[in-house]
Amino acid sequence: MTEAGAERERGDSMLRRTMLLVTASILAAIGGAQAQESAATKAIEAAKQFSGSEITVVAEAGLQALLDKTITGPEWEKLTGIKVNVVEANFEEIYPKTILEKQAGTGAFDVVLISPAWLADFVANDAVVPLDPYIEKYGVKSEFDDINPAFKDWMTYNGKIYGLVVDGDV
Repeated sequence: MTEAGAERERGDSMLRRTMLLVTASILAAIGGAQAQESAATKAIEAAKQFSGSEITVVAEAGLQALLDKTITGPEWEKLTGIKVNVVEANFEEIYPKTILEKQAGTGAFDVVLISPAWLADFVANDAVVPLDPYIEKYGVKSEFDDINPAFKDWMTYNGKIYGLVVDGDV
């Protein structure tokens, strides 16, 4: 396998793990009991195949990172066996750090909490990937039906879903 092919395979694997983490945490938070029984459960079960691996999440320093370090990360690891490494960054550092990591090809972050205003730039710089194929594959599109249209707009760019809304962030 070529180096480019190996890199693409690693990226695809990381993408699958990332999507599963994001789907489970977001849908569990916003979808109510029915989503927890369907979309979140599907994501957790699918993620178990990656047990023993690790994902890196960049979160805003302070309370957001504390939540990820003390509650959501350990809960995800308990449910799936996937360790969550939380990297703290000041809000104004998340955008440039993520773009620079992507441009450098280091792939340092698997999940990033971003401002909706950054989404178009992240898409243009290939720092995020469309989530639509995973939403379709796992049959969870209906979970988005009751999200306020204004917030749905924050998740999409050029008709594709690239992020999931969490408390005003994507």
